[in-house]
Amino acid sequence: MRPPHLVSLVLWCAIALSACGDRSSAPATRAKICLESPDVRPFALVATAIAFRDIARRDLVAAAKQFDAEGALATLTGRPATESEPAIWPLFFSGSSILAGCGAADRPVTCFFNPFVDAGVFIRWRHPEGECLIDSVWVEDGRSFCDGSGTGAPAKPRWMDWTAKMSMRRALGRESDQFVAEFERRFPPMATAAADAATAEPQERWISLVEDRLLHATACLRAAHDPKAGTLGQWLLALRARLRQGDGAGLRELLPDPEQTTGDLLAALPENLRREVLPIFAHINQGEIVVHLVPPTQPSVCIACLFQPSGPGPEAPVAARRVALLNLDAEPAPAEGGAP
Repeated sequence: MRPPHLVSLVLWCAIALSACGDRSSAPATRAKICLESPDVRPFALVATAIAFRDIARRDLVAAAKQFDAEGALATLTGRPATESEPAIWPLFFSGSSILAGCGAADRPVTCFFNPFVDAGVFIRWRHPEGECLIDSVWVEDGRSFCDGSGTGAPAKPRWMDWTAKMSMRRALGRESDQFVAEFERRFPPMATAAADAATAEPQERWISLVEDRLLHATACLRAAHDPKAGTLGQWLLALRARLRQGDGAGLRELLPDPEQTTGDLLAALPENLRREVLPIFAHINQGEIVVHLVPPTQPSVCIACLFQPSGPGPEAPVAARRVALLNLDAEPAPAEGGAP
């Protein structure tokens, strides 16, 4: 569960940014912020991180042009995997939450942690002449970051191992709790001292690991969300359309019998979240297809959908077996088994 002081800091900056209106189509400009006072820097840091993520989830290269004068993001954008599949890093940032550390320091740090991928993109910031600009970038796998077990780290995120003994919500929550606790230990939110440098592990290793997870998820999502791929793609399109409309009756009709009450919960989500929900992660688990959908501005709200194919091949009819609305910021209740 995210600590209260981080929640209030992020919410304060989100409200301030929303008051400025939608600038997604505006020219890329950076507002200068008075950063002389250490009391102001933590708010400027989170506000900048929110603005960066809002662009990066659409186009990381565009975010680099606005915030990265030194070319630090080239460690992510200038790689073969990114050139062959430009969607992988926007997919990552769409499902990431923001952690902020050493907010009053000269070189503060933010982490964009994606619990589905179980990895964080860390950015150290500098603030010349009142601007927040990227100083350096590094990537860490969640398992290695939290317990140092980097040697032989498996390709799977930690939560996938844990779902054999606990619910998906509890596994994702446990993973997030561990990562946040370790981040705050290394980078206290209001510290004035400079944060330590990036991980000593070779960056090629972690970036390749995260790329592999993202490439697999992207391939699954493309196959799942393509209407030509069969009933799964058509079902996901219908779900998003009825979410945008807030169509409770239509959602209840769409969901499997045991989950129809979830349709009312989905329809009751705030309109701004319902309208932006999109699939950001997918994987195969014991023959079932699992798709996660989130609103990128609040990725702790997750719709987990489990599908059971009726036979082999992409054209086989697919039925939704479970659909659950998860709050990854809430304290998960004890639950066993792999259900959401």
